[in-house]
Amino acid sequence: MYRRPLPTANVHFLATVMWDGRENVTETMVGNLRHQSNEATIGHAQATNPLGDPDRASIVDFELGKMFAQRRVRGLDLRSLGARGGAAYIYNQVRPGFFIGINDPFLPGFTNVVFTIYNQWEPAQLARQLGSERAARRDPRAPIGRGQIVFNTKPINITDVAGLNGPNDASQAPIAGFCGTCHDTPNIGNHSVSLPLDIGVASPTPVGGLDVANLPVYTFRRNTTGETFTTTDPGRGVISGRWADLGRTKGPILRGLAARAPYFHNGAAADLATVVNFYDERFDVGFTDQEKSDLQAFLTAL
Repeated sequence: MYRRPLPTANVHFLATVMWDGRENVTETMVGNLRHQSNEATIGHAQATNPLGDPDRASIVDFELGKMFAQRRVRGLDLRSLGARGGAAYIYNQVRPGFFIGINDPFLPGFTNVVFTIYNQWEPAQLARQLGSERAARRDPRAPIGRGQIVFNTKPINITDVAGLNGPNDASQAPIAGFCGTCHDTPNIGNHSVSLPLDIGVASPTPVGGLDVANLPVYTFRRNTTGETFTTTDPGRGVISGRWADLGRTKGPILRGLAARAPYFHNGAAADLATVVNFYDERFDVGFTDQEKSDLQAFLTAL
């Protein structure tokens, strides 16, 4: 399958290793990462012998200590006026409180206010710091602060997402959600539980301007019913062997997005504008042009 390489930093926050979860083979993420380090060694590196436990532990310790995030955008300091951009905040403040399942959107205590790093740049706070609303509106930090509000609070009617409320799930009822319903890990933005989803990115005919013209297309037939499923990536289904898992992949970490184009697991979105347009059309969100622009500015600053 053609898939984009995943970041090798911020691994501490993973709930799933690899796009299709093939390395989720133990009860702990440390165990999964140790397994993955050895699989890469005897697979990609074609080593003759597997790694010993000390070498696996050293690799995982190194991975777990690497954090990355956007620090500047076109010369703008993302830690100015009390903002908390950059990797130091992740390592010192976010990492210690993380656990698998934190802020699970389907358990009590979930909050859709997932990102708080740019609270000081949201309109009221920025106006207070700069001394006037006019100065705040013209400040280059303003779109990022407004974009954080869009991410946290713009309602999204989540429908037909395999893994949540798709045709093979127990419930097909729409979910009144937000960006943070799926990107729920606080100030990181990935899914905090191992739940593969299919939002339509792997479709051979995706909406929203995604380009899959050069990707292979696979058609699967279910022997018991004769129904077929066509996709550019069977995702978790190839690993689990379950019909319901076809097309499902994990939700990646959002930090450091600006340096990682093209986007989605298959590179179908050339830029963040295309990403936002896809979500707008796929879920009929109704973003205004201003909201689209602000959301892109925020995602660029992660």
